[in-house]
Order: sequence, then C-alpha cells, then structure tokens
Amino acid sequence: MTTTRWTSLSSLVLAALTCALTLSASGQAEAQTRRSGPVFVSAGVGPFVLFDVDTSFRLEGQLGWHPGGHDEGFFIAADFSFSIERYYAQVYGGFRAGADLEVFANNDVAVLLTPQGMAGFGFMDFGRGNGGYGFLIFQPSFQVDVALLERVLWVWARPVGFDFLLFPDTFRWRAPVQDRGFDWYWGYQFMAGARFNFG
Repeated sequence: MTTTRWTSLSSLVLAALTCALTLSASGQAEAQTRRSGPVFVSAGVGPFVLFDVDTSFRLEGQLGWHPGGHDEGFFIAADFSFSIERYYAQVYGGFRAGADLEVFANNDVAVLLTPQGMAGFGFMDFGRGNGGYGFLIFQPSFQVDVALLERVLWVWARPVGFDFLLFPDTFRWRAPVQDRGFDWYWGYQFMAGARFNFG
C-alpha cells in the first residue's frame, strides 16, 4: 500500500513539474513572439523653448535600429528636426543613441523608459538680412514609451529634453559684425509622437 502511494505521489509530482515546465516554455515563447523587429521609424511634434529668444513649433523624425535583433535595449538612429516661429527657422540632423528599457509588460501593453542622447549639426536663419548661423547641437533627453498592438505601434512622450547649441564664429555667414565670435544657447523641448517597429 505504501509503495503504491509513493508511486502515485511521484507520478503526480512529475506530472506537475512537466506541466509547469511546459507552461513556462510556452510563456517564454509567447513573450518572445510579442517582441517586434529591430528597425523603427518615429515621428513627433511639440514646443521648443529657446531661452532668451522665443518658443517655436518643432517636428522630428527618426530612423533607428537595435543591434540586439528586437525592439529592446541599445539603439542607434538617424535624427532630423525642423523648428519654426516668427523670428527664425531652424533645421538640424544628427545621430541619436539610447536604450529602450522595459519596466512592465503583459499580453496587451508594455511600458518602457528610454534615456538617450543626440549629437549633430544644424542651421538657423533669422531672415531680414540678419544672416545665417550654423551650429553644433547636443541633446540629452528622457522618454516614456507605451507599446501597443503586439508592440508594433508605440506612443511616446519626452518630458525631459534639453538642447545645447554651440555657434562657432566660422559657422556664420552674412551675420552682422556685432554678432561675430563664439556664442551658445540652450533650450527645452517637450515632444510626443508615435513609432512603428518592423524588420
């Protein structure tokens, strides 16, 4: 009788372990399939405040790639932006790098935090004979992403973003004499947009 009980108990434990391992493997496979591809395109809009100048409307686009082969972790991206307001127009391009860090995920939605930075070169035109100004730009920022539709569509907000603009004298043309020499400005952006993952 005792042997029979131990045999039954062993069979029950073995069946439970087998079931648990099967469910775990299935869950991992499902989680893996929920990840989207490593390539993404992103677009965003929002206000940009250039301190001591004015507030402009900014459009931004990115084309990026995750070397890890899916939509999380380290990424690099080509970045393009255009800003306009009544006093000036600004355009710049550069390269962005950062990391998409998942903090929550289930079958329907995922939340990711994205610290990132961008470096590039741009041009600013004040019009009315005030000349053109080339500049170097450095942009540290922090973004919150919400992944939807099996992680193909992401919506994002960037509540923390600062632009540091450096204006070397050699990057200026048609500028008034009094505006010659090295200068720098900084500004704050609040952007929001959408991103599509594929690949």
